[in-house]
Amino acid sequence: MAKDDWQTPQDLFDKLDEEFGFDVDAACITDNCLCGIGFTEDSLNYNWNIIKDTVCWMNPPYSRSNPSAFCKKAYEESQKGCTVVGLLPCDCSTKWFQTYVMKAHEIRFLSRRVRFIDPDTGKKAGSPTFGSVVVVWKPGNVDSPKVSTLSW
Repeated sequence: MAKDDWQTPQDLFDKLDEEFGFDVDAACITDNCLCGIGFTEDSLNYNWNIIKDTVCWMNPPYSRSNPSAFCKKAYEESQKGCTVVGLLPCDCSTKWFQTYVMKAHEIRFLSRRVRFIDPDTGKKAGSPTFGSVVVVWKPGNVDSPKVSTLSW
């Protein structure tokens, strides 16, 4: 499996799920879905707001143009009534970060690097060479996001 299939560590997901109460995993595959409902194929083509005030978890694939496409979708779905919480690479030099992350309600810089779950072994792997952020898009617009640090 490609690294795009690596799963969010359960302890990080659980901390955020406790706060937000996720309904949908908006960027999973069958083997790594963390919610009762998951969009496993072509999730960018689905309406994520499947119930009133849907709360979505999103750990999109990081390769190619995926962060850009998923951040755009997260912002668009938030404007339709969803709350979307995304785990993303921290790269404020990219156009997707400047265009969509800066429209979010919150940006939480993680206090340490994420050790994702290897899909082949089911165990935590080494951390990537970059930091991560948790981004929270909610319905409505903001002038600037609230910025904080998240420890877990």
